[in-house]
Amino acid sequence: MPSPPQPTAWIVAAIAREQTLVDSLTTAIAANAGLDARLRPALDDHAAHLTALRALPGAPVPSPASAASSPAAPSPAPSITALAAAETAAAQTAAGESARQNGSAAVLLASISACESTHAQWLS
Repeated sequence: MPSPPQPTAWIVAAIAREQTLVDSLTTAIAANAGLDARLRPALDDHAAHLTALRALPGAPVPSPASAASSPAAPSPAPSITALAAAETAAAQTAAGESARQNGSAAVLLASISACESTHAQWLS
């Protein structure tokens, strides 16, 4: 039986960025429930980005072992300033990657970049 194709590197990196943003926002909300209304829209957007990226051809297939692994030690809650900086950095990275792609991949990354830029503005 042939081995499955290797995941596409830029998709793996984009998924990792989005997961990091999801984790940071989740941690911030857990540490301060008063931030939920402010941060929930961004968290929901990043969850949608993850879904779209995971649906792309070349996306990694999650293994059952990774889903069952023990969670890492909790991180301290990021500040709003740190969240805004993370959104800005992610937006810039996605914009750069969109310029290297074509077709629907370029459109998706440009859309994600625009969304993250909006989040950075919300948080500033």
